[in-house]
Amino acid sequence: MNGQIFPGFSTSCMASITASTADPNVAYWRTYVQYPTDGLIHELALNDANSLNYIDNAFTIGPRPRLNTPIAAVNWNGLEEASTPMMCTTDVALTTSQVRVYYITQDNKVQELQWTNHTWVVGPILGDVIFGSIALYAQVRAGGATLAELRIGYQCPANPNTITESYFIPSQSRWGVRTYPSMM
Repeated sequence: MNGQIFPGFSTSCMASITASTADPNVAYWRTYVQYPTDGLIHELALNDANSLNYIDNAFTIGPRPRLNTPIAAVNWNGLEEASTPMMCTTDVALTTSQVRVYYITQDNKVQELQWTNHTWVVGPILGDVIFGSIALYAQVRAGGATLAELRIGYQCPANPNTITESYFIPSQSRWGVRTYPSMM
């Protein structure tokens, strides 16, 4: 990786994940950040726990992200070494190493990118987001390789004063949407 992570000015668009291995010198660290110079989300991949030699992978797949909007990320069942992002829209099995990155597109949609089977693929669009939203989160509940639930929260135009969640439960084999009560 050459140059500054935040050339010229800073941004608040970051998310990170990590996974340990049996070898104490190996840990997979991933930081996701939007570069203001190209507007893309970059994965800064660190595989050596004793160094700061990051690999910089720019996501050139999926819809372009809106500048200065949040990023969220989750993982389960460990992590595999990074590779260059590839364009693909196939469904993936939910029992291998998984990473999901969520961001807001230029047309104010929540977009998912998936890392599975050593490849980045474009996931589903999960919902509409109010313009200027600063809220986006991702949560996962999994027992090892088995996903139990995935939850992505954001501000939806239909209910801007509360949290809307897109959720995936494998036994239901589909994404659903629910909205928190506006008076909590």
